[in-house]
Amino acid sequence: MKKNIQILLQAITLPMLCLILVFSAKATIHQVNVADFSFSPSSLPSVFVGDTVRWTWSGGSHTTTSTSVPTGASSWDNPMNSTNTSFDYKVTHVGTYNYQCSFHIASMAGSFTASEPLGVASTAKTAKDVSIYPNPFINSIHIDKKGSDYNEAIITDILGKKIISVNLNNKITIIDESNFPEIGSIPNGIYFVTLTNQNQNKNTIRIVKN
Repeated sequence: MKKNIQILLQAITLPMLCLILVFSAKATIHQVNVADFSFSPSSLPSVFVGDTVRWTWSGGSHTTTSTSVPTGASSWDNPMNSTNTSFDYKVTHVGTYNYQCSFHIASMAGSFTASEPLGVASTAKTAKDVSIYPNPFINSIHIDKKGSDYNEAIITDILGKKIISVNLNNKITIIDESNFPEIGSIPNGIYFVTLTNQNQNKNTIRIVKN
């Protein structure tokens, strides 16, 4: 009886632990430096729900103040000076976040766009909307739109640098060295495919090149 209880507890605990590890591994802190008359970088790549944006003061007297956030997300207004040297904002909703310095509106502004987190939380939706295979890939990938209305795909690296942009005119689009030579020359690692439709709805999927 005792052995059966231990087996049952393991069966319940291990999947929960795996889920915790998946979501913990995906949470990222994005750094923004606040100096005289600039947020650096002013635009952040590859932000996902659950990530944190951290503003760090390095000079002057400023604020980080939201000007528009997605529906349901919290706004913020925090001073950035020698007394308040750091501010963290937890990203909770998909969409675009715009912010500025209230003292230097004309010259200090920034933004970031958050997507759904990758992995367990978005697998069901991703599988329904689109399929990208093989993943991991070597020198080619196929984008199957299935029943979705995505009309553009942009592949970026983990720093947000655009590698390839392609129009999704067909149900299945093949990206290989014959039409995009760069797919074969990029180094092995993690990349992101961001799919966009005419309404600017986005879906970002992580792919890995081996």
